[in-house]
Amino acid sequence: MVSRIAGAIVLLLAPVWVSAAEPPLPISSGKHMFGLRFFEHPNIISSTTFVATIDAYHIKLVNEGVTDVFPAGLIDEGTLMWHESSQQWIIGESEVDRHATYVGGCDDGPSVIDLVTLEYWTC
Repeated sequence: MVSRIAGAIVLLLAPVWVSAAEPPLPISSGKHMFGLRFFEHPNIISSTTFVATIDAYHIKLVNEGVTDVFPAGLIDEGTLMWHESSQQWIIGESEVDRHATYVGGCDDGPSVIDLVTLEYWTC
């Protein structure tokens, strides 16, 4: 009987805005270093790095240096969302982005961010 009550308490504390198909967020809140990868040249690893500040599902990605690819400053900011059809995490601005036809920055879709390998993907 105690385990049923404890289970009910856990259910009440679970976030209601996370989709059942969405995997748990694979990164903790805090500051993390992210590398840069290019969809057009996936085998080339850039030396560019960004500082990501993550607060639950909010991310802010900043280039603290000057590179040939990106100027210093804010690179991307938004909500971390699971994009079901591509099976990737994206940086979205609204719930519409969660269901975008195209993701990855080569089109008008939201950016892809790999929260496991700590890589920001762009075109």
